[in-house]
Amino acid sequence: MKSMIYYPGFEVKDETWLKFALLYFEELRPIIPYMWVKEDRYLSQTAIEVMNNTNLIRPYNPEYEEGNIASIIACEEFEKYLNHPERYLSFFSRSQSLDLVNNWRSPRFQNCRLYEGKFSPVFFDFCLENGLATPFDYGILISNDLAFAYMSFLADVIAKRQEFEMFTDVSKYNTLLEKNDRIISRSQNLHYKIAKTQIEFAIPCKIKDIPMSQIINLRQNKDFENCRRAYTYEIEKYLKVRDDDPNMSFDSQLKIRAEIVKILQSLGIATASLFLSCSSVASFLNGGAEPTAAFATAFLDALSVKEVRA
Repeated sequence: MKSMIYYPGFEVKDETWLKFALLYFEELRPIIPYMWVKEDRYLSQTAIEVMNNTNLIRPYNPEYEEGNIASIIACEEFEKYLNHPERYLSFFSRSQSLDLVNNWRSPRFQNCRLYEGKFSPVFFDFCLENGLATPFDYGILISNDLAFAYMSFLADVIAKRQEFEMFTDVSKYNTLLEKNDRIISRSQNLHYKIAKTQIEFAIPCKIKDIPMSQIINLRQNKDFENCRRAYTYEIEKYLKVRDDDPNMSFDSQLKIRAEIVKILQSLGIATASLFLSCSSVASFLNGGAEPTAAFATAFLDALSVKEVRA
């Protein structure tokens, strides 16, 4: 699985989605330029904890040229929005209100911070000249609509230059992404949906009820990491086969054929570590064993193990 540029913000706001990412994704690269202030000024404590204690999140510092290219693309697109807002209502507003541009120009709606380092002076000047943003110490204040649009352009530029995937957990602007051909591919989206469904099914209790510290502890365990990577490999392999044979059943393709998974030791509060023998992991990675739909169940059952403490 490739590293993924995450946008639009510095961090995943939905904690349940972040827990899923810790259980499944290889690496998220939120776009964070060089900052002159401490992390706790622009990141939540949860985000800092995940960054410091796991290998999931590795911020991406955009290059000037990437910000400049995205700035030029954004200026060209925003000019279309301003000249013909009626054409873009469905992308930004469900109310079909023609006040779209007036809202973008109102300081009351310019409540999203876009930090310098993500854009060039070209975009800065354009936004101020058209009343779309207000400067602040570290960049500009701009509407959520335009901030998301800009960040989708920047993420796309970075993804293409660095050969990353791009990913967002914000679905509100899907039609805008489709129009700009920047939405996640159908096959990749199916990949994530299958994995998320399998993992949620495998966990006896709701993932939102599992403490973040427990998920972090599990992510830190090397045996879990082997299991997680083998599982993502199996999902990817299944989807490749499925493309050749659309009628293939996911359930029949992903059969249980893993060695017995044992709970070896507890990791922190209410967390259990799982072990899958090296030979078994190697067998999966080399295609020597059949894929397993229950692979997630095998190592995620640990999350349901409770340790009673006074």
